[in-house]
Amino acid sequence: MPFLSRRSVEPLGPSEARDSSRRFSLRSTPRNRAASDGVFRRVSTLFSGRKRTHSKASPSQSVPGHGSAGIGFIRSHPLILSARSSTSSTSSSSEIRRPSGLGRRAGSLESTQSLAASEGYGRPVGGTRAKTGFASLPNLLGGPSHFPDTLIPDPAVQCARRDGSLALPDELLQAILVLLPRRDLPITALVSRRFCSATRHALYRSLDFQHIAEPQVEKLCDVLARKTELAEQVISLTCHFWPTSKPSSSDGNTTLFPSADFLHALQNMRNLKTLTLQSFTSVLSHAPSLSFSLTKLTILDAKITQSQLMDVRSWLTSQSFLESLSFPNLVEFIGFEHSSQQSPGERNPAAALSPSSNDDQFASGFLPRLAQLHAPTQITTLLCPAMTRRMRHLTLDVHETLYTGLRPSTVLRALQGVREMHIIFGHEVDKRTVEKFLGAAGGMLAKEDGTEALESLEIEVMWVDDGAAETLYGIVTSIISRFRGLQKLKLTSPYRTIDAQAPITLSIPLPAALPSPASTVSSSPSLLYVSTPRGPTVKKEFVACGTEKSYARTWTKQCPSLCDIQFDFSASTSDADIELCGVWFRRKAPSV
Repeated sequence: MPFLSRRSVEPLGPSEARDSSRRFSLRSTPRNRAASDGVFRRVSTLFSGRKRTHSKASPSQSVPGHGSAGIGFIRSHPLILSARSSTSSTSSSSEIRRPSGLGRRAGSLESTQSLAASEGYGRPVGGTRAKTGFASLPNLLGGPSHFPDTLIPDPAVQCARRDGSLALPDELLQAILVLLPRRDLPITALVSRRFCSATRHALYRSLDFQHIAEPQVEKLCDVLARKTELAEQVISLTCHFWPTSKPSSSDGNTTLFPSADFLHALQNMRNLKTLTLQSFTSVLSHAPSLSFSLTKLTILDAKITQSQLMDVRSWLTSQSFLESLSFPNLVEFIGFEHSSQQSPGERNPAAALSPSSNDDQFASGFLPRLAQLHAPTQITTLLCPAMTRRMRHLTLDVHETLYTGLRPSTVLRALQGVREMHIIFGHEVDKRTVEKFLGAAGGMLAKEDGTEALESLEIEVMWVDDGAAETLYGIVTSIISRFRGLQKLKLTSPYRTIDAQAPITLSIPLPAALPSPASTVSSSPSLLYVSTPRGPTVKKEFVACGTEKSYARTWTKQCPSLCDIQFDFSASTSDADIELCGVWFRRKAPSV
């Protein structure tokens, strides 16, 4: 309508109309066409019922070829797509940033979900949605074709998210599975391959044949003999019995030997560190070539012969990493002549087994890391002289007396440098032997200046008479002054005679577990012991004890370094209403 731009009210002539039509041709003039389109849009918006917007579109957001958007103009979806696909719109929109932490608008979120569902864009890849726009705008262009720089998760990350166990280290996963009951471990192995490997470690790392039926033990040994990878998982093995073979000898007697599967399984346990055997000679003597290096060995033999004792000494030369060695049940030595047929210097059976000066097996490297030993006097006399390193803790079983060949000086001479010592006297050991042995220990386990002295001493007697505790107290009183530098003393006896006077009960509640003397803080000097009234209701309280208190004061005067004294009664008293469980005394350390 070219007449709208004329100021004259007169109609055009024929020549003027032709010139005007050429001048205002929409096809020949793109700019005038865009302007006329804008006029139509302005006129159409006057009669439109939609609400007009008050924001003006910036020139940078205009679409080429479609003219500039006027006031109130609402751009349709295809125009938005063309605008977003243009390079000018992409460069300008990347500079607009929405403040973080505000979240999406409800309207934008709904429009994004509905549009993505209708067009099939914005599908999650690897469990996460690809980033396709700004957080404050609807996700109109969810398709990957509009954004070539869309981030796609790495396949390894996708696998890690699908398998949650990959986030846990193997060591942590194994530590968690060890805490589970063993009956639940087979089900746990079905979770994944990593869980299966960790479950194998939890199942085979510690084996105790006491908790397994005998037919199952035979099957287990067969599996460990055939599958080396399972046998290498075993770290601790406790076997009080094992599968045996029974070859008959010519004289009709039956000899028990370990089965071939058990010996083969034992050879496959290259990572074995802790071993407990019912008998040394039945197993280790038949399997001399073992690949493991033990750190703890416990042998439960109750009796041993002279030749077997030599085999033990020879086999121990191959265990250079051994830190703890124990013979807790060994009480009988077979194959030695009776003490009455021997001279006084030959009554000790270990004397014949002492290593000679030219013995290559007892070089400087014999048991270089051994720190704890639990053995009778015969084993101690045999092993300790050959060791170059001084042990930290020694538990010594004394089953002989002075009349059966025991020589305290011979035994204690090999124990120089021991800091913690536990001496257990058997039932047959008399009181004179105990006094002579403890007196020699006080004189030989410390130097004159007190250096390298024995720090902790525990004395335990197996006497069954009612006056065992008072007898032991008297022996300690006569020899305590020889222990220069002794700091801790513990006395254990089965029985303790109850005084006629009832103990004085203190109004101090006793905790659930008896605290350690090292953690007990008390004033100097004070002594407490535990009483347990018998009956349906058990109530423990601290009570004062005059007998132990008087002995403790005497001992601390004779041995000034003594600051921690414990009294332990292992058996209950049958003729009293109050059972004495334990007594301890701790002197306050002097202030510096």
